[in-house]
Amino acid sequence: MSSNFPSLLTSGDLVGLLAHAGESRYFVHATILVSQSQPFHDALARNWKEATERKVDLHDWDGDTVGRLVEFLYRGSYGYPDPAALSTNNPPIEGGGSGSSGPSVAMVPQGVDNTERGKLSRFDPAQYDYGEVLLAHAKVYQLAHYKAIHPLRALALQRLRETLVRLYPVGTVSGSHNMVGIIELTRDVYANTDHLENGEEPLRLFVSSFVACNFSALQTHPTMVQLLSEGGDLVIEVLRKLSNRPITTSPRLPIPSDSVSPHYVARLKAVFYHEPHHQIREINDTGDNANWGGPNPPFRIRVEYTSNASVACTGFTVHTNRTEYTETMRIFPDRRIWFHSSATIKRKVTEVALLRTISRLEMVSDIPARHGSYEGMTNNITWGRPGCYLYLVWKCVLVD
Repeated sequence: MSSNFPSLLTSGDLVGLLAHAGESRYFVHATILVSQSQPFHDALARNWKEATERKVDLHDWDGDTVGRLVEFLYRGSYGYPDPAALSTNNPPIEGGGSGSSGPSVAMVPQGVDNTERGKLSRFDPAQYDYGEVLLAHAKVYQLAHYKAIHPLRALALQRLRETLVRLYPVGTVSGSHNMVGIIELTRDVYANTDHLENGEEPLRLFVSSFVACNFSALQTHPTMVQLLSEGGDLVIEVLRKLSNRPITTSPRLPIPSDSVSPHYVARLKAVFYHEPHHQIREINDTGDNANWGGPNPPFRIRVEYTSNASVACTGFTVHTNRTEYTETMRIFPDRRIWFHSSATIKRKVTEVALLRTISRLEMVSDIPARHGSYEGMTNNITWGRPGCYLYLVWKCVLVD
């Protein structure tokens, strides 16, 4: 919010925002509207009907969504409904934030919204329906996009992301009842956002990626079957993402057991073809294409093992191309994975995996407990790609 915001309130010129065919009406300072939105500025600063009548008709938008936009204009945040309890015997956990609180606009691009995480942690997805929450954020995003209020658009997308994080993976953590809300969110997004000729619309990109990640569970629901049968952009974009996940019946060869000799990770190698063994996969065995969903050709990461602990890896780092590092593996044109190895460090890497998330992780402790105990984690391998976070994680053993 601009530093001169208090001075904008001194204007007595109010404009009415009419929502839901006039059933809801909000009065906003004209100076605030024109300072936050170019479309509002054009409508009120020119010789148009809105400027003459001092009202803007938003009849296609429901009153709650317009009210959230107005709240954001004055507060830099907006309230939204709590998830609905499936049973009155399941009160929310005490200690979370309130629905009307949220991060400052300046915090939104920084990554994880800790206020949202605290609020949502009060509501167990297995016992609460998140459908109304998902649609609230999606509609705010769409209205903010329509009126070119970019900070509100970013905030709505961030909150939707944090909400979906709570529901991943669908059917396991969130329960089958939340499938309906996710499917209705998907339908609403593809009905009310536009296809882009160059690239994917950000909200569509995020929702279609989430559907692809949870396709095995969602495809069994009759409502999703009906939605997919209608065809359109959704089917194309989901199939494009699924096509990058290789389907193979070849089993992975197990690492030789410790009864023969200890095996440690010696190095990693990028391969641009599919091998039946020793390729690291995403946690939960969901795929091995490290460039899934990306524009570059698919590639996998193969593990090379050693029984010599003194030359084994002790960790990994992702960085841009730098000549001083020799033990590296190129994964993208502009970045490499550096292999750490030290004879004096006694914890050696024995297991490596890929972890794909829909929200940025800051440290190993942020990895959900259901994914197992990992000791190390790189920074985001795919930084710069919207809505995609991929990490290399590993486990270690202590050697004598």
